[in-house]
Formats: sequence, structure tokens, C-alpha cells
Amino acid sequence: MRVSREQARQNHRQIIDSAGRLFRKHGIEGVNLAAITADAGLTIGGFYRHFASKEALVVESLRHLIVATGKSMQALMRGGGRRAVIDFYLSPGHAQDIASGCAFVALGAEIRRLKPETRQVLADGLDGWLKIVSEPDSIAERDIAFVALLVGGLTLARVAGSDERSAEILAAARAAAARI
Repeated sequence: MRVSREQARQNHRQIIDSAGRLFRKHGIEGVNLAAITADAGLTIGGFYRHFASKEALVVESLRHLIVATGKSMQALMRGGGRRAVIDFYLSPGHAQDIASGCAFVALGAEIRRLKPETRQVLADGLDGWLKIVSEPDSIAERDIAFVALLVGGLTLARVAGSDERSAEILAAARAAAARI
């Protein structure tokens, strides 16, 4: 059965959204195309009408996540500066919500095993995030340290063996980030 162009766009977007969520939750290698299309409410048969390969989906999904993250970070910076970024990023809710959380934390280690084009998507996203939290046209060491502390703090909070230890890590990272 033939679908309208609008329905095809919606299906494409559903695949990207499902992939982003599932990649963050289970890892890129931990999710197959059948799981992604099923999560999107579609059959795997139509996948190749939208993407040439899983790698192509990974690239587009990561680009989508990076754009969305950039928009969120810009809104936080406009609304409350670094303090707003710290309060959101290093919150218990963000630490617990792996499927909707930060792609850098969820996929950072895994991304090194993928093709250079795919790795470049996250590298470009990192550069974009650094520009968002820095003064215009001047990314400084403190900006890099700020982002590294956020990503590292969230990573360790997710690694922690208990909610109490996770909360301690988040609190310590929030305090340290506020001093940068």
C-alpha cells in the first residue's frame, strides 16, 4: 500500500525518534533494525525506503539528537545561564532517564568504534555545545572544563551503585560546575 508524502515524513521521523531513544537506552550495537521499526510502530520492510543502512540511521539520529540538545542548551542559557544548565543537566531525573538523556553520556564510549563520519557527528555536537556555553567566538579552557564536568558528573552518577551515591556525585558536580 502506498503512503502519502506526509505519512512517509512522519514514518521517517518516528524511526529517527525511536532509534535515538533506543540507542541511548541500549547502545547502538544493542539495538537491531527490527526493534527500532517495531518501536516506531512500523515494519522492517519499509526501513530501506528511508535509510540506506543502519549506519545512515545512526548518523541521522545523532544529528537530530545534537540539534535538539543544542536548542535545549540555548534555551537554558537564555533563561538562566550556566546555573540553569547545571540544574537541569545534573539533576536526578536526567541521571535516571537514559533513553531521553544526553547522547554524549549514553554513547560517548561506543561512538569510538564507529565510522569516522559517525564519530564526527558527536564531535561537531560537542563543538556546538562548547560555543553555546562560552562567550561568543572564544571557547576557553574553563568552558571545556565546564562541559567535561557536566558530562563526567552525569556519567559517574549513572555508574553509581546506589541512589544515595548518585545523589552525592550529582551534588558534588553541581557545586564544582557552579565554581567554573
